[in-house]
Amino acid sequence: MSELLDRILPEHVIDASTSRARQFEQHYGFLRRPARLRLRFLDQAHDIAGLRDIEVLVNQFQTLSLPVDTVYVVENDVPPWRFQTCRRPLWSSGWAMASASNWPTRAG
Repeated sequence: MSELLDRILPEHVIDASTSRARQFEQHYGFLRRPARLRLRFLDQAHDIAGLRDIEVLVNQFQTLSLPVDTVYVVENDVPPWRFQTCRRPLWSSGWAMASASNWPTRAG
């Protein structure tokens, strides 16, 4: 893809001070993909409109008021059923959860 973009894009669009491999979006002037979180409500009684396994943008997650008492933050491939059952838990995977600077408030 980089070879093709190098050939077809005008030189002034390409940021030569950045790495094609590690800073692809910035190098070619593209917008960065927004950070997303995957959430799974382990307690069926406290899902969101019947949804138990959802993915949201980090900035949208930060505005939520969630009915949870316990939050498990795990690596992407850790299955949620490995956790003990507890009252009103929430499971999330990915680094974006840990990097969220403004966590939502607890509801009720």
